[in-house]
Amino acid sequence: MNKIGEAIRECQGLWKVVLAIYLFQFILVSTVGLQMKQILDASIGNSLNINDLHKGFDYTVFNDFINVHGGSFSVMYGQMRWMVLIYFIFASFISGGTIYLLSQKRTTLTDFFKGGLTFFWKFLLLDIVFTFVILAILGIVLFIIGQLFNIAPTQFDTELVFLRWTLLISIISIFLIVTLTIWKIHIKFSYIDSQRSLFHSVGSGLQQFWKNKWTEVGITFLFLALSVLLTVANYAIGDLPLLPMIILIQSIMGLKIFWRMVYYWVIGMNGVTRKA
Repeated sequence: MNKIGEAIRECQGLWKVVLAIYLFQFILVSTVGLQMKQILDASIGNSLNINDLHKGFDYTVFNDFINVHGGSFSVMYGQMRWMVLIYFIFASFISGGTIYLLSQKRTTLTDFFKGGLTFFWKFLLLDIVFTFVILAILGIVLFIIGQLFNIAPTQFDTELVFLRWTLLISIISIFLIVTLTIWKIHIKFSYIDSQRSLFHSVGSGLQQFWKNKWTEVGITFLFLALSVLLTVANYAIGDLPLLPMIILIQSIMGLKIFWRMVYYWVIGMNGVTRKA
């Protein structure tokens, strides 16, 4: 907890960077959101099925709704894919700028953009590789669970055996994904600090993670839990009057960005002496 408190104090000077990242995310979401609103208004804005769905979920009404207006959702799905791709690309830039600031103990927007541009391509490559590894893990997990589901009626005595295996496999996969996430952060810090090859940073990042593995895994789960609470709070305020709701939603968005910086600092600075 002392590390988290120290991280919060260190990251307080990065409010301009938090604001810049928030504005980028706001513009990206608003652009796609307005396009989706136009598509929905043009296609299903006057549909009576919406009123029927307000009364409660009805599969027949929902199925008719999808059959009639499914094309609109296909367009929105295409928009969402582009938004995810753009955000994925800029996430590498944002992480490069943020980790550069934290590692070198800088606070200016100029240094943020310098770090983001300097390390963009290396970090984008790293993010792509780790994303494919995580997707491969998820694919293997789904395949194994699917195979267990197929043999469950004939090989397992009760459904509890299948559920236990599913739970165990899910826990292992979550642990692996968390480990990869922490390892990737250490690689980025190591690469910025050493200015050596990315391949060298992969090894040194793994060594740094291994020294504090259990502490950092625990910290990661703590940050995940708090992030989930912020997300739940984001949805819970949906019934508030418009103005307070907008203010709170935007505040939560900014808090999530700041919280991610705190997490980077805690992981990247854990037991490591950085340059002043």
